[in-house]
Amino acid sequence: LDAKNDKKTVNTSSLYLIGANETATLGLLWMTSEWMRSAVRGGGGGKSPAGVDIAGAVWLSASRPAIAPTKLIETWKPLATKLRDRNPMLFLHGETDSKAATESKYFFDTFLAAKGNKTLNSLEQTFLVPIKGTEAAGASLLTAGDTQESILKYLAARQKDRASLDWKERKYVSPYFVDLKPFGLLP
Repeated sequence: LDAKNDKKTVNTSSLYLIGANETATLGLLWMTSEWMRSAVRGGGGGKSPAGVDIAGAVWLSASRPAIAPTKLIETWKPLATKLRDRNPMLFLHGETDSKAATESKYFFDTFLAAKGNKTLNSLEQTFLVPIKGTEAAGASLLTAGDTQESILKYLAARQKDRASLDWKERKYVSPYFVDLKPFGLLP
């Protein structure tokens, strides 16, 4: 994407992630790593972190894989302190899918501390939404109820917030690699 951005084929100043089930955890890991990487090669992560370019994320039946237990995911929070406030998210799950509801609620309430933590402001653009009348999960949720309409409305609202962002050259001429050591996934 960075190479296509520099050729002006796409503008990576507003990236959206959509993931289902365990890919929500992978997506959150990647989002966290983007706050540790500079948006422009050689620019230093602190000045302009790539995390500001993530416009939002939609997670369908978010869940945690066995390789990423709760205690491990909790260690990621300090790595990207601005993620919760700068990267809005929409957590969707089937109304009668209790497992997906519990997992999505974990990410929303605990990982993002969207509710219950009196020291943090509540999130204005991050939502936990059950899709009424369905137990559909993951990608199957896309064809259930008003899921598609909910996603499109959410993305349109987020894009309004980002309409004035300008294109910027990234200067990444080769792929970069995410160091998994800070995330506790490598010895």
